[in-house]
Amino acid sequence: PVYAAAVALDVDELDEDWIEALDDSKQLEPEARESLFDTVHERAPARAITSSEASEIDEINILEATRQAMRSAVQTVVAAMEHPPGYVFVAGDNPIDIEHRQRTAVEGDGRSHAIAAARILAKVARDRHMVECDERWPSYGFASHKGYPTASHRDALERRLAVLPGDINADAFRAQMARFLPPAVMERTIARQGFLEYLISANRALLGEAHAAVVG
Repeated sequence: PVYAAAVALDVDELDEDWIEALDDSKQLEPEARESLFDTVHERAPARAITSSEASEIDEINILEATRQAMRSAVQTVVAAMEHPPGYVFVAGDNPIDIEHRQRTAVEGDGRSHAIAAARILAKVARDRHMVECDERWPSYGFASHKGYPTASHRDALERRLAVLPGDINADAFRAQMARFLPPAVMERTIARQGFLEYLISANRALLGEAHAAVVG
């Protein structure tokens, strides 16, 4: 699944130490992310983590599934707030379908404490899911590379392809992965980068990225 999160922060508490500690989730050490994950849950007035399952990604594509998860997270947070938010800050450059005023923010982790908090929630939730995937499919190393296209991830996919006895099984594996990317995207990716790169792209679509929509 693809994960999203939304967090409401009290503007009167923006100088609190725990808020100042919020940073780009990918720049934080895992222990720091885990600690801040717990702190955000304890201190933020409202928060939500949502996801879109693989079947939804298959049906409406990864972008729309992400937007749907983001919208659901925002709606959950807004419903828990005493007053409507002045703005919804959305990580990235794609607005979402909500009735509240919103602003998109590319690289928003460094521009908004609320975005940083939401990304921490989404990333920790997704990483925990990757650990669960690793327990189910230990040969792929999900607990270490978390689904990102690292060298170990590439090696795992190469080993998977190496044990396929002939092109017919490789085609079957390709067809299985094709459920998670539109055919046109699949063909462009294979033509441009090769089959292994396509598998990595399809695998990332299946497992999701840590996106966040934020109420500030």
